[in-house]
Amino acid sequence: MSMNAPYQGWVEVDLDALDHNIAWLTAMADGAVLGAVVKANAYGHGALAIAEASMRAGADRVCTYNLDEASELRTLGFRGPILVLGRIFPSDAARAVQLRVAVTVSESETAEALGREALAHRMRANVHVKIEAGLNRLGLPPVEALPFIERVRSVEGLVLEGIYTHFPSADGPIGDGSGQSDTEQRFERFVAIADQAEVPLRHAANTATLLRYPQMALDLVRVGIGLYGISPGASDDDPFSARALDLQPVLAWKAMLVDVHDVSQGESVSYGATWTAEQDSRIGVVAVGYADGYRRALSNRGSMLVQGVRVPVVGAVCMDMCMVNLSDVPDAAVGDEVTLIGAQGSERISLEDVAQQCDTIPHEISTGIGDRPARVYQRAGAPVAVQTKLDRAPIATSAATARAAVVAAGGR
Repeated sequence: MSMNAPYQGWVEVDLDALDHNIAWLTAMADGAVLGAVVKANAYGHGALAIAEASMRAGADRVCTYNLDEASELRTLGFRGPILVLGRIFPSDAARAVQLRVAVTVSESETAEALGREALAHRMRANVHVKIEAGLNRLGLPPVEALPFIERVRSVEGLVLEGIYTHFPSADGPIGDGSGQSDTEQRFERFVAIADQAEVPLRHAANTATLLRYPQMALDLVRVGIGLYGISPGASDDDPFSARALDLQPVLAWKAMLVDVHDVSQGESVSYGATWTAEQDSRIGVVAVGYADGYRRALSNRGSMLVQGVRVPVVGAVCMDMCMVNLSDVPDAAVGDEVTLIGAQGSERISLEDVAQQCDTIPHEISTGIGDRPARVYQRAGAPVAVQTKLDRAPIATSAATARAAVVAAGGR
């Protein structure tokens, strides 16, 4: 991004890459429609912009975890179909009906409350029934599914729109052909129930399931990590990693050098003096810390890109800042762009790289990016809209006004 940016850093969101991923996943789904999962602020990418862009790119609906996320989308102006995947309670029924969202139900009290509220407002409430498939998290035991579905059908004011499940190990090995995998066995049991239920939408596949078992696409696929070009594979050499497939990363995370200074051999950097200069060194202060989601586990372990050169993080990552060793970039200066995740020159740091260094999964890194970094939405490499902490709805319609919005959010 060729602009001075907020001191707290910024996240660049490539909407062209999002379009590409949706088109690729739609082709993989072979007739099934896509539900774009935008829970957790769209995995850190910004829920409203991703929801709207996903619908324009061909998604059938978006999925949130709870009613709060759905309510935020509605408040910010999103009018497309929403499916709430988490549990709601009878006390939530009025809100769910007023928001005009489809919800997941798994017990009679909530279904009946939804029906009453829908009738009171002369409306119909769409519901999906979730079947448990090994996660032992949310959902009905398979043996209870069909009787409950009949109960839902008997509640006036409800429309049984879908039935679904979620597998615990679809991202694991697919087997050697000598027998069915656990996922295949659970899928067969689910389909047997779904076929008897005769509902418009059957859905069982997330990104990992779709890529490993495309035959499980059914009527709707809930795509989360694949939407954002994040790998469902364990490593880059996994045949189901984003790099091995044709998925493009949507997110890049950047910040600014806010100070550059020299330290002498023997001097330490940051809290706890966990790094000491073995020789005279040049240190850069980067305006990002663990309050922004840059994990403290990356202290003396992570790396960033400055002028296309990979430089190490030195010392403990602080709440609002961290330090890098710029000795290999002697002309680095205050105001230079620093890439935490993404490409710069011929170098790249991926979400997967950062996740491996933190001994976690990429999803945790992206969803952990806080709301201080502005989200800068781009087309053809140019900013077209900005979401800031104070303006949850992305603003601006041109590169010029986007530039002004970033500067107003705290840039120089």
